[in-house]
Amino acid sequence: VEAVRDDGGLYVARTDSVITWRRAEERKRSRVAAALGGSFGNSGQFLMGGQLGFPFPGSPRWGIVPEAQVGVGGGGTSALVQVGTRYYVDVGRSQLYGGAALGLIVFDDKVGNRSGSSVVVSPVLGWEVPSSGRAGWLGSGYQGWFVEYQGVDFFDIQRLLIGVNWGL
Repeated sequence: VEAVRDDGGLYVARTDSVITWRRAEERKRSRVAAALGGSFGNSGQFLMGGQLGFPFPGSPRWGIVPEAQVGVGGGGTSALVQVGTRYYVDVGRSQLYGGAALGLIVFDDKVGNRSGSSVVVSPVLGWEVPSSGRAGWLGSGYQGWFVEYQGVDFFDIQRLLIGVNWGL
């Protein structure tokens, strides 16, 4: 691959730099995360959950994210288990991402106007910020933090999560 630099010189990309970039992107997707948040809209609940992240085979910008969340409040308890895909875009040092998840949500009692269980599709939007390089009390695998919006069951339940990532 050849390109002309701003100064008029010729830039020739090295394949080893592309391989290094790809491996670095895949390492960002291999993670475990803990999150806290809340739901609003149909029901108000306090949320606790966790996520795993895996690079999508063949594409370092895509990730596969299984997750589980438990919600309390609003007159009952809910549990959400879902698996989604996400596409990441660099914005400076941070990354924005968007995607969708397919899952199952279960309510133990009536929460808002929902009860029982149902299969849900959830659009996801988020912002991920890497660590400054200092792990501190979060440990050596600390990668950064994220803020994520989930429109569970096509926006019937709005969820906002704040979490911390560690590399696998």
